[in-house]
Amino acid sequence: MKQLQHWWCPVRFPTTANRLFLAALIFLALAPVKGYPDSGGGHAAEAHQHEHCNHQHPKAHEVIHGVQLEPLHVIRKRSIDQPLRILLVYDESVYRLDSDKFSLINDTILPDAVRFWEQALMVRQTKEIIRLNRKCESSQVFVKNSLTYCIDSCKPVTLCGEVQVPEDHLDVCRVCNSTGQDCREDPSTSAGIGISNADFVFYVSARQSERCHKGLTVAYAAHCQQEAALDRPIAGHANLCPESISTKPQELQTLLSTVKHEILHALGFSV
Repeated sequence: MKQLQHWWCPVRFPTTANRLFLAALIFLALAPVKGYPDSGGGHAAEAHQHEHCNHQHPKAHEVIHGVQLEPLHVIRKRSIDQPLRILLVYDESVYRLDSDKFSLINDTILPDAVRFWEQALMVRQTKEIIRLNRKCESSQVFVKNSLTYCIDSCKPVTLCGEVQVPEDHLDVCRVCNSTGQDCREDPSTSAGIGISNADFVFYVSARQSERCHKGLTVAYAAHCQQEAALDRPIAGHANLCPESISTKPQELQTLLSTVKHEILHALGFSV
């Protein structure tokens, strides 16, 4: 976690205390939940299964760098004393969950998990509107005046995990030719209205993907875009595996711990 200390800071303590405090928060958030009593007076023997983490660090082509917000010298003047603000965005698949699962996720699990990290982590607050970069057709890009340009074209759809990023969240497509010349904005695209009053965009899907069938996976997550000045994650995603979501009351805390854990991955932590 050392490489992330200049991105997220829990409190304004000395560096060693920061590490200990964040470690304690992670321990409390992710502590194993075992032996919850069931309605018959026994124990939920399967509760620990939901702790299984199937985290895979995102591949290079899955992460878009260089989201332009504010110059580094402007951000560094801002104190690290503002609670992290997370914008929660649902993929359409979340709304297709069974009603009891949707209610559990929408009314309890995600709000509680997001609130936990918003209260635990402090940031240099983002003042500008967030507009995410479009995915390029090529893995190679040009960077000019701190802006990212694709070679010839952008992809028609930009994904964050399994979620299609809404057009309203995307910046205009910028392109150059293969030699880095004739750089311009693609007139067939336009900048969306963007995201205001947020420091991090968290996209959530609920698809029974191939990864959901590996082991005892309940959810998985990663970041997908990083901003230019500090190179910190600015957007991330989590996919909840519908068939693995339990609505049993005795497994509520275990599911909550799992989702808290996945939000850490979306924020860029590999714990």
